[in-house]
Formats: sequence, C-alpha cells, structure tokens
Amino acid sequence: MRPLHAHERLLIEAVAAVLPAEPAAQLRADVGVAMAVDESALLVGFVLADHARPRPHGDHPYPVEIEVPDADGEALSIILFADEDGRLLQLEIIRWDDEAVTAPKWDEATFAA
Repeated sequence: MRPLHAHERLLIEAVAAVLPAEPAAQLRADVGVAMAVDESALLVGFVLADHARPRPHGDHPYPVEIEVPDADGEALSIILFADEDGRLLQLEIIRWDDEAVTAPKWDEATFAA
C-alpha cells in the first residue's frame, strides 16, 4: 500500500466538487483516510481505514466523466468507482485505441457531470 499520488487526490476531490452534498462529503472523508494499491498499470484500488467492504462485492461509477490527454494527445477516460456502500473503491484508466498509456497530463483533466 502507498499514500495517494497528488494527481489521484486532485481527481477525487474534483469529482467530489460536482457531486450532491451527501456523496461529496463521504468522498472527501474517504480521500482523507485512503491508501492506494496499484492493481495494475491502469487500475488503482483504495483501502479505507476502518471500512470493511460489503459482501458480495459490487461497484458503481461515480456519475462524473473524466478525460485526461495522454502525452501523445490521445484522450484517456478515467472512471472512479464506489463500492456498494458508496465508499471510494477504485480508479481505472482507459485508453480506447489499445495503445499503452505513456504520460497522462493530469493537470489538463476535464470533468463533466
């Protein structure tokens, strides 16, 4: 496990900024206690202090579309997931042309609710 990278924290806080009050407050609380686990190059899981994941496991994306340009200009889709309890679960990066992700320009992320 590792602390969240600055770009992960900023993406999560930006998602919270466009959510309704209750899920936004929960997401902000979660980012304050989250540790990250790199599940692959394109998937980061989050472990929350004092939160046991519900069983059976389930997830749903937060209703915010995130796009980040890769170094070559190709758009990356970023999906932030919550578990069945509405708690921060995972962050997934998708590059639709199946090429490798090289260097996302995190500071150029766009968000649409």
